[in-house]
Amino acid sequence: MRRLALCLLASSALSVGFAPLASAADGAVPPTYKAPPAVVAVPYSWTGVYVGAHLGVGWTRKHWGSPGPDCIGGLGSIGCLSDLGSHGASGFLGGGQTGFNWQTERLVFGIEGQFSFASLNADHVRSNPFTFANADGFVTFTGTERFSSSVKDIGTIAARIGVALGPTGGTLLYVKGGAAFGHDSFTLNSTDIVSCTRGACRTFPSGTSVGVFDGSQTRWGWMAGPGIEYALSDHWSAKVEYNYLDLGTKNITLPGSICTPTCRPASRTVAIDQTIQLIKAGINYRFWWGKAPVVAKY
Repeated sequence: MRRLALCLLASSALSVGFAPLASAADGAVPPTYKAPPAVVAVPYSWTGVYVGAHLGVGWTRKHWGSPGPDCIGGLGSIGCLSDLGSHGASGFLGGGQTGFNWQTERLVFGIEGQFSFASLNADHVRSNPFTFANADGFVTFTGTERFSSSVKDIGTIAARIGVALGPTGGTLLYVKGGAAFGHDSFTLNSTDIVSCTRGACRTFPSGTSVGVFDGSQTRWGWMAGPGIEYALSDHWSAKVEYNYLDLGTKNITLPGSICTPTCRPASRTVAIDQTIQLIKAGINYRFWWGKAPVVAKY
């Protein structure tokens, strides 16, 4: 009986000793594993100096007029129409650009210069009846005049301001405005039947008169327009933009000659009002690219 009691006591002690261990094993918390850090894309930076090239198309409108009563220089006072007609021209262009951007947050500020070789050619014809008088008599011209123009070179110097769009700012929507110039050549050809009276026939005898006048001019004005540029890589980007150029109304004197039938030097002064519209697609290569490395966020 005594041995049975001792065995029961020992069994109870062992069960009490192992109880906490069993409880600990049953309630154990599994180990915790941390997820890998999230990768956050740093906004694209447009800061830097860039160079590039472009191709495009252009349209120009030229309105010709007479600046005053003396339309043919050196030959006396000739009354002429103030409106000599107009023509539009279209063609292709190509050239290059360079500029600099500086970005703060999503805003991008910059300055850009562009130069384009162009070929925008056109002309128009109008009838040309007019009469002038001097002390010796009257001279009447009846015929046609052909007015021709060609835009050879176009340039702009403009400030740009834009906003970087998209998750990483890789799309730049901008507007630009500044100064512009165009280099033009002008030609005026006239063919007239001449009628004269009294002593005026010594200067302009009756018959056929042919006049040829030509010259060139570089004229300045202003430009403005919107554009969009898309980042292709850290250094390359592509863009499309629209430019409106207003080169104002300016006088130009075209030297030449009049043959009636003998030829003599003469000149013709005209006033020309000109606007140009351009659509250009280009590609840029950027130096000093300001793009920061990708940062891991925990």
